[in-house]
Amino acid sequence: MSGKIFSNEASLGGVSWHSNLYGWGCDNIDAYEVVLADGSVVTASKDSLPDLYKALQGGIANFGIITTFLVKAYPYTGMWAGTKAFEHHYSAEATKAFVDISSMSDSVEPKSFFILSLSTTEEKSWALGSTLIYCHANVNPTCFQATDIMPALVDDCRVRHQTECVPQLQAYYPSWMQYSAWTIATQVDLNTIRVCCTTWKEEMEPLLDEVEELVPVPRSSVHNGSSNEGAGRNGGNVIGLGGTQSFISQRQCFYTLVNFAKPARPAILWIQLCLRF
Repeated sequence: MSGKIFSNEASLGGVSWHSNLYGWGCDNIDAYEVVLADGSVVTASKDSLPDLYKALQGGIANFGIITTFLVKAYPYTGMWAGTKAFEHHYSAEATKAFVDISSMSDSVEPKSFFILSLSTTEEKSWALGSTLIYCHANVNPTCFQATDIMPALVDDCRVRHQTECVPQLQAYYPSWMQYSAWTIATQVDLNTIRVCCTTWKEEMEPLLDEVEELVPVPRSSVHNGSSNEGAGRNGGNVIGLGGTQSFISQRQCFYTLVNFAKPARPAILWIQLCLRF
């Protein structure tokens, strides 16, 4: 796999744009070098300490300190990727495109990945954002054509390398930005995602007037059955998603525009947020 891999992704789970092809990050670890509670250093793999090996795939650091891991590598064939943004009155078209395209990524187009978000602009108006990824250097993949019927406020999708995509996404989340997030999971259902987006918008609009620096952003992505099939690989993991059907992961996030590294009013901001809920 290309890109950075961190120890928490190697043990906690690790979702990537390649998950539909190769499963979760932890399913692609062949062996872990682990320091146990008694100070001994062991190697856990499918054939050596298989129970510990399975526990580490989803068990984080509860069973020892991972010092080294051996990860599988796959051929890299480039990417087509970028972001598109749409005016909010295209929400019906955008949510349908999200469900239709994400459903195709389970078997028809496993190289595709779609993240849909709902956010506010600097003028406090609502807009829809999408992160579109195709794990091959195809120009304008046909699976994303449903997003072309809506006039885009922003469209920077093109063939590029993952080493360019990752820093671009990281730029949206500077190190000083504070956020809190909750995640719910539902079946892949168009009406459900529309209700969630509508309810979020209705609940957040009063909050936007009360807390000036707050940016509420729900993000939705589909975890397909194909990405969960890796749970049975090499003895399985302990995440508990093996054999599950595709589901929508909806992450409800609150971001602040306050730079906590500078004098500001972060305490007042979070008190306001807590009182609201």
